[in-house]
Amino acid sequence: MSNKKQQYPGRLAVLGSAISLALAASVPASALEFDTELFDGSIDTTLSFGTISRVQGRDSSITGTAGGRVATALNSYDGGNLNYDTGMVNQVWKVISDIEVNHKSDKAGAFFRVKAFRDPLNDDKTSKKELNFSDEGLDRVGRDIEVLDAYGWFRFDAAGMPSEVRVGKQVLNWGESTFIQGGINAINPADMAALHAPGMELREALLPVNLVSVSASPTEDFSVQGFYQLEGEQLRFDPAGSYFSTLDAEFPTGKYPDKGGQWGVALRYFSEELNGTEFGAYYMNYHSRIPAFSSDPTRFPSSLGFFLEYPEDVQLFGVSFNTGLGDWALQGEYSFKKGAPLQRDDMEVWVSSGGVPWDGGAIPDAYVPGYIERDVSQVQMTVSRIFNQVMGAESFLFLAEAGLTHVHDMPDQNVFRLDGPGTITSGNPAYNALLGGFTESSDHFADATSWGYQLYGEWTFNDVFHGVNLLPHAAFQHDVNGISPAGQTGLFLEDRKSVSLGVAATYKKEWSADLSYTSFFGAGQYNLLNDRDYVGFNVKYSF
Repeated sequence: MSNKKQQYPGRLAVLGSAISLALAASVPASALEFDTELFDGSIDTTLSFGTISRVQGRDSSITGTAGGRVATALNSYDGGNLNYDTGMVNQVWKVISDIEVNHKSDKAGAFFRVKAFRDPLNDDKTSKKELNFSDEGLDRVGRDIEVLDAYGWFRFDAAGMPSEVRVGKQVLNWGESTFIQGGINAINPADMAALHAPGMELREALLPVNLVSVSASPTEDFSVQGFYQLEGEQLRFDPAGSYFSTLDAEFPTGKYPDKGGQWGVALRYFSEELNGTEFGAYYMNYHSRIPAFSSDPTRFPSSLGFFLEYPEDVQLFGVSFNTGLGDWALQGEYSFKKGAPLQRDDMEVWVSSGGVPWDGGAIPDAYVPGYIERDVSQVQMTVSRIFNQVMGAESFLFLAEAGLTHVHDMPDQNVFRLDGPGTITSGNPAYNALLGGFTESSDHFADATSWGYQLYGEWTFNDVFHGVNLLPHAAFQHDVNGISPAGQTGLFLEDRKSVSLGVAATYKKEWSADLSYTSFFGAGQYNLLNDRDYVGFNVKYSF
C-alpha cells in the first residue's frame, strides 16, 4: 500500500498564485520500482530547470527613492526591488527524489523525500554587493541539499481497529483549504522561498515537521487521527534582498518556542446517507509558526532593538466538510484560534522600547512585546467542477475559493494599531514630530474583518501533436475588503489583486513544461509587489 514589520505583503499573498501554477504543471510521473525478498518500493525522481524574469520597471513610490513618502523608512523594505533590474532574476536547477520502501507484509515501511538545487544567478552572495545574503539566506535561494520528508510507518490492529503510526518528518494536511492560508491547516509552515522558485511543486509548499502521528478507524465511516510534535518548525521567509522579499534585514531570534506542548486531534465521519459527505472536527495546541517583531534595545542593539519571537500555546478549534452537489464539489471549513498573536505596528513597538509611551500606556521597560493576543475566526468555502468539451478542450477545470477573517475584540485603529502591509511609519499622531512630521493614516492598518477570493481555470487539450497535451491555465486573486493583521492572519490587503496566465505542456508521463505571466496590481503604494510582474518558465523530466 502506498504512502504516497512587520510586513507580509508578498509572502502569504502570492501563495495562491504559486499553488495555481504548481497545479498546472503537475503531471503523474513514472517511477523506478524495485523488489527484493523482504521489501519492495519505488524511487520517483524529477529533474527540472526554471527561470523567472522581471518584466516591469521599478515604481519609485514603493522604493527609497520615493518623493512623497519617508524614503529612509522605505529603504528598509526595497532591497528585493532594487537588487533586480528587468530581465532574469533566478535560474534554478533542481532535483527531487521520493523514495518509498514497503515491507512485503504491508505492515511497515518508510518514506523519504530529498531535494537539491542550485541557482547560479543567486548562489554567490559576494558577486553582487547589494545581495549579500546571509548563509541561511543563501541556502534558501542559492543552493542547498535538504532531506524534506523522512518517516517510518507501522500498521496494526488495536482492539480490532485498523491503525497506523508514523514517526519522523512528515506533512499532515488538515482542513479543506486549497489556496487561502491561515485556517485549520496550521501544522506545517510554508516555505516561501520554495514557493516563489520557478518550477515549484506542491510537495515543496509545506515544510515537514518532526512528529508522531497516530490514526485509527473504529468503523468504516469514522476515523480519528492525532499527533504530537517532537521539534519546532517555523515559516521560512524569502531571504532579505531576494526578488520577492519586502524586508531588507534578517533579525535575530530572541526566543524560540519550546519543542514540546504541541499536539492535536482530528475526527472525521463519512456519511453515505448525506450525499457522501465527510465531516471533520479538529483541536490543536501549537506554537506560532510566524514570528512577532518585538523590541529590546539592551539585548539587540545591532538590529535597532528588533528581534523575533514565537508566541506559544495558540489553541485552534475547527470544523470542516466536503461533499458533492450534482456535478460540483463543495468543501469548506471554520476555524477559531484562541489567543492568536497579532503583530503590533512595528514602528510603534520600536518607539515604545526607546522610552516613549505607546497609546494609553505607561513608559515600558526596555522589552516591548511586538504582539497582542486576540481570538480569530476564519471561514472559507471552495467549489470546483470539471466540465467536458468546453471551447474545443476535452475538459475544463474550474475552482473558486473565498475566505473571511475576523478578529474578535479588535482594538480601535485610532487608539491602538495592528500592523498592516506596506505601512512604513507609525499611525499615532503623537509621534508626528518624532518621526519627521509624517505618520500613516489609521485606515491603512489592520481591520477587524477582511475577505477575498481566488479563481483558477485550466483547459485540457489532449494529443494536440505527437502525443503532446496542452493545458492553458488562468488564475485570479482579489482581496476585496479589509486589511488582515500581520502575523497569524496576514492574508488580505484591500483591493490587492494578481493575475496569472500561462500554458503547460505534458508529454507521456516523463516530460512537462510551463510558461506563465504573473501580474500584481491594486492597493497602490501599500502593495509592495506592485512593480514585480514576471514571466516564469520551467521544464521537468520525471523518471
